Amino acid sequence: MRQNIINSNTYWDQRFRQDWESNGGREQSRFFAEVAIGAMPQWLANEIKWNKLTVCDWGCAQGDGTETLAQFLSWDITGVDFSRSAIEAAQQRYGRIRFLQENLLDKPMRPRFDVLFSSNTLEHFANPWEVFEQVAEYAARFVVLLLPYREVARHAEHEVSFDSRNIPVAPNPAWSLVYHSVVDTRRWEPSFWPGEQILLVFARTGWLAQRRFSLADLTLYQMRQPGSATTVDTPQNSPGSEAYTQHVNERLHAVLSTKEARHARELEIACDELMREKARADELDIQLNGERIRGAAADQRAEAAEHQATARQEQLAELQLRMSAQQTQLDAARDQAKLVVALQDAVDHERENGRQLEEEKARVVATAQQVEERLHFLQYRERALTTEIQTLLATRSWRLTAPLRVLRGSPNWMKNRLRDVNYAYVHGGVRHVVGRCAGYFFKHFKSPVRLPAFSGVPPTVSSGVAEITPVSIAADLPPQFHRPAAERALADVFVFSIIDWHFRIQRPQHLAREFARAGHRVYFFSNHFVDAKEPGFSVEHLDPSLPLYQIKLKVSGAPAIYFSVPGQQAIEQILEGLRLFREWNGGGRSYALVQHGYWMPVATRLQADCVTYDCMDHHEGFGNVPRELLEMEEAMMKRADLLVATSSWLEGHARRYNPRVEVIRNAGQYEDFCHPPGECFADPQGRRVIGYYGAIAEWFDVELVARVAEAFPDALVLLVGADTAGVGTKLRSFANVEMTGEVPYARLPYYLYGFDICMLPFRVMPLTLATNPVKVYEYLGAGRSVVSVDLPEMTQFGDLVRVAGTPEAFLEQIRSAIEALPDSEEETSRRKAFAAGQTWGHRVASFRSAIEALPRAKVSVIVLTYNNLALTKDCLESLEQHSNGVDLEIVVVDNASTDGSGEYLSSWAASRPAAKVILNAENLGFAGGNNAGLAAATGDYLVILNNDTVVTRDWARRMVNHFRNHPRLGILGPLTNNIGNEAKVQTHYTNLESMHSEAALLTGPNLGALFELDTVAFFCAMLPRSTYELCGSLCEDYGRGFFEDDDYCRRVQAAGLVVACAEDVFVHHHLSASFNKLGEERKRALLETNRAIYEAKWGPWRPHQYRSQRARRNWRTFA
Repeated sequence: MRQNIINSNTYWDQRFRQDWESNGGREQSRFFAEVAIGAMPQWLANEIKWNKLTVCDWGCAQGDGTETLAQFLSWDITGVDFSRSAIEAAQQRYGRIRFLQENLLDKPMRPRFDVLFSSNTLEHFANPWEVFEQVAEYAARFVVLLLPYREVARHAEHEVSFDSRNIPVAPNPAWSLVYHSVVDTRRWEPSFWPGEQILLVFARTGWLAQRRFSLADLTLYQMRQPGSATTVDTPQNSPGSEAYTQHVNERLHAVLSTKEARHARELEIACDELMREKARADELDIQLNGERIRGAAADQRAEAAEHQATARQEQLAELQLRMSAQQTQLDAARDQAKLVVALQDAVDHERENGRQLEEEKARVVATAQQVEERLHFLQYRERALTTEIQTLLATRSWRLTAPLRVLRGSPNWMKNRLRDVNYAYVHGGVRHVVGRCAGYFFKHFKSPVRLPAFSGVPPTVSSGVAEITPVSIAADLPPQFHRPAAERALADVFVFSIIDWHFRIQRPQHLAREFARAGHRVYFFSNHFVDAKEPGFSVEHLDPSLPLYQIKLKVSGAPAIYFSVPGQQAIEQILEGLRLFREWNGGGRSYALVQHGYWMPVATRLQADCVTYDCMDHHEGFGNVPRELLEMEEAMMKRADLLVATSSWLEGHARRYNPRVEVIRNAGQYEDFCHPPGECFADPQGRRVIGYYGAIAEWFDVELVARVAEAFPDALVLLVGADTAGVGTKLRSFANVEMTGEVPYARLPYYLYGFDICMLPFRVMPLTLATNPVKVYEYLGAGRSVVSVDLPEMTQFGDLVRVAGTPEAFLEQIRSAIEALPDSEEETSRRKAFAAGQTWGHRVASFRSAIEALPRAKVSVIVLTYNNLALTKDCLESLEQHSNGVDLEIVVVDNASTDGSGEYLSSWAASRPAAKVILNAENLGFAGGNNAGLAAATGDYLVILNNDTVVTRDWARRMVNHFRNHPRLGILGPLTNNIGNEAKVQTHYTNLESMHSEAALLTGPNLGALFELDTVAFFCAMLPRSTYELCGSLCEDYGRGFFEDDDYCRRVQAAGLVVACAEDVFVHHHLSASFNKLGEERKRALLETNRAIYEAKWGPWRPHQYRSQRARRNWRTFA
């Protein structure tokens, strides 16, 4: 019970708060630390210091002994105690030392220290060697104990006395005693222990076997010499003996050395304080001189103000004269204004005539567009049907059923042939009959079936289909292609579509057209590829009045995007085609709108400002989508900067992969449906029309439609759309069901305004649960009455749509809708008003708002400066001008510049909330200065940037995108004009203005490309915070500089991460602007010294190489 009280947290907290200092506790801690230092074997002190071992001072109390050990042995030491009050006092007094409140006897989960040291602790426990085994678990190599020795009159708080009989040589198989030393402290001045202390050094047995110590290193036993003292258990040599005198002299020398070192340290601190006071006095003197100068300047300004007032009085008199002249002119102007009014009336009359002509022109253009759209539709349907026929003729079943078709047609064939034989006999005799029959047989059985050839490429139209062949540089592009300006106010929009433009008009086409109407250049990438071995693309200008184009890329084999993921060959060909396309369209900012997972490997490589995945359907609900395509879609959803869902159900699905989800539902093109067409459908029999238009596929509930036809035999059930599920066959028995087949989008209002009731007869299945039906917005835009099955997305329409949960309820809702006819004007207006606020224009506005609201990656740029203020200014200016697309933080660290850099940087940062300046009092070197900046940075991505650099447009966003696309990437550098490895490229610019133009030409064709290399030079290097937290700060063993970048890149590679260079980022570099001031001899000496340090850690250094010396490695080798 007594032991529990003595070793409790409550007991020691009370001791430390109440009587620790009054009983000399702090002095005792320092005393025992000095005893331990004097008894410490030199080999152990060197082992800890040279190998930078970590040390734990267990039971450190208020840290006084810990501080003594750290000061005189230069150890990396951490004080540990379970008393909160003791640790708080230690942290307050010794801020540079780490202290932790932790009870190692509670077995906390924490990493080991290399060495565990404890002074006068185990004697407080009744079972000291059991306690030893517990705390030794937290030591990797050594346990060093200082204990009371041969304590006859035991202290009240001590539970055990130690002597040679109860000190084990091996407390357990893992530990061995390797050194001991007994110190008699009774004659020390001052002395805080009236007896002996013993220092014990235990080492892990496995580690000890590796070190191969000799007897000179380890002191386990002391040999008895004639006339000398006894072994460890005998008292010290008696006073007056030569050995005792020598021992006292040595101890005295150690104490004096300790005190001299302490006094020297205090003197050094006092000198530092004196220098700081002198610096503050000098600063105040400078401020006083500044105030005097500002006072003189104020006097000069006052005198100038008097002169200025006199001049202004003279100007006032002159202005009064001018006003008089201008009044005269004003009177003349009033007379002229009367004439202008008359002319304006004439102009208004002519303008009205012009407006009427414009309206007439608009009507003509609209009609022409409808005709052209109908033509495109028919051409597309012709190609689609031809392809289907060719596919059918190529099937085995068609060939196997050929005899059946022959037999089926043989009666009519024989009848016709007999008639021909009779005709031949009448007009030519038997010989003519034989010849005619032979001809028939040869023609029927030998002639192949011939169909119109189909190339898979849309026909050339005058509005702009043109072929692009591969070219090397932009200047070689065909002259018919105009290069737009590189910089545009609005980003281009790349729609990587799930369908072709000329397929049924749906969400992809509507969004693309509205983006174009909002001022963006829109490029609609068709899912139909052109079969070609060489990369390239074709362009079709879709609307002469809008910057809207369809792009068809050339891909060998023209694979379909719905049935497999793209192969590596297809990806490379698409990327090369996109490179040619970007050369043609002039580059610049862009948004990528991806609508199918197949596009993921290429869309993420374009370095778009925003990559959006437009999740329109639950593709798994189709049931026939390959697993690898679904996995690629999941990867696309995770990678997207913005994930758009078209329904609440899809929103829940999408949030499993990405937190940046925005619900942007489907809509209707209100202007296309709000006005009745000049002609609309009318049933010849005058029946009510229950109608549906849209795809008639596997989600269409044919059984429900059959019940509608049966329940309302006096009504016409009109189904408009392509039937791909055999619905027509199943409804053939109903005389009141008509199906029109596919019709163009422009023809839909013709049928819609003929519907009395619009229905949505979908099956309730995963696919439809995720669907937000476009046609409902269009139905309501025409003011029609709508009946739908109960789907989640119907809730947003409220009472504007009648909803039914069962087939019986569906029939009843149709009956109620028919009985409510004709709809009131108020009800019709409510439906139209809702649809007018749910247009595709509104959806595109939501897209743009969502993109603009996206959080930007925070990038912290650490700029290390040492003089060269002019270069620093260029560097900072380029960062502020060209770091678009990220949340930029600039941390400038000045290494004691002498050219006024510190004053300039302080003033510069004062007006910039996102800037920090650290002014070092001395030159900490390259690593030390950058480590200070890295510690102060708060960004998700950290950039080490020299002050002799100039960055180019989009550099930061592109580098961040590389990390997002490649999770194994650990550190990344850019291309440059001046460096000693593969990152160097040949340049020809002579000034910074032309540098930016040339950099765009160098990086533009390589968007998304990067390659692996051994070392990223730290003139510019980006690393994510995860790499920094994993690999730590830069090694400061290299002093002022050289080899820090090689060292850090080895650590990145050792962590399993990749070191790479981005081929789409260029940073101008002056190279060694600071180091050149050292002179060649000093720089060479520093280089050789640091090389030796590097090779001691990592082995022989491999010199950096240029691109011409070895082949560049491609990312695919390690992605």
